[in-house]
Amino acid sequence: PIIKRGTHARVCCMDRAITTFLASNGSVSDSGSNDLKKMRLQVVVLGAGKDTSYFRWREGLLGTEDRSGFHLHWYDIDHPSVIQEKARIMHASPKFQQSKKSDQPSMLQATKNGYKITQAPSSSSSSSSSSSSSSWSSSSSSPSSSYHMIGHDLRTAPEDLLNKLESFQSYAPTLLLSECVFMYMPVQETNDLLKTFTTVCSDVTLCAYEPALGNNTTFGRMMEQNLHRAKVAMPQSCLLQLRTISQHLQRLVHDAGFHTSVGCDMWSAYQSIVTPQQRQIANRCEFLDEMEEWMMIMRHYTFVTARVQGVQFDMTQQLGYNERMSERLNAE
Repeated sequence: PIIKRGTHARVCCMDRAITTFLASNGSVSDSGSNDLKKMRLQVVVLGAGKDTSYFRWREGLLGTEDRSGFHLHWYDIDHPSVIQEKARIMHASPKFQQSKKSDQPSMLQATKNGYKITQAPSSSSSSSSSSSSSSWSSSSSSPSSSYHMIGHDLRTAPEDLLNKLESFQSYAPTLLLSECVFMYMPVQETNDLLKTFTTVCSDVTLCAYEPALGNNTTFGRMMEQNLHRAKVAMPQSCLLQLRTISQHLQRLVHDAGFHTSVGCDMWSAYQSIVTPQQRQIANRCEFLDEMEEWMMIMRHYTFVTARVQGVQFDMTQQLGYNERMSERLNAE
């Protein structure tokens, strides 16, 4: 129950970040001019694994109901082997099998650096964007988007990564997402990766979920010992070098090129960013009686948001951070 409750809180925070980003960004035309075109939005998931957020958004399970005003370019990035496995699972999915039953080309097509979705499967004549569990709607009411899976080792050559992002535009509002990825990476390589985006992009926001072992807390020491035994706690990793929320925020502002960063532990996020309705759903699904243990665990994980100075919409003001329970750092 503790792990499931923590996962629920983590997903709720990330879902709110995506929803807020898509719903509230300023108008940006797809051509970079002031033409009255759909605004272009970009989501880049660093270390995506088997994350399904794009597909939940595509089916109307994530984000706002009105998705007519923007075109979304979504990039899931991970090791090439992970991308290959994800593609295999997707090919076996009933939704992707729909295209094989018609004369359509394969919906998921291989590219030089991974895969992309070129079209959605046809649906029955009576379907809409949310009416069928076995296919996606290709009607004019379907959300406008493209989806890319990119194979890349995040520890290496961030400039090469940008070149792999098909149709990526530096002027478009961009949301970077990361969940327990930086903890495995050396601090310098993580800074280089983030600095590449903050240097190239004029409008970029980061939302990250990471552990924070704390300064010599009993539970933090136990976490560290377990991770050492699992051989994932490397000396120069963010896990060991960034042990507090303050250190996470300082790194983002002083070393990664962000102008503002704000963060809190996940227990605070559960009380502020996770909505009362979501907490009620979790309570109804499963009773949790290990509250003290769960609170202790949640206080050793962080939810951090950072933005560059040029963003048109400051998500750090809209995600629900409680000022009394969070920390904020601005560039001088």
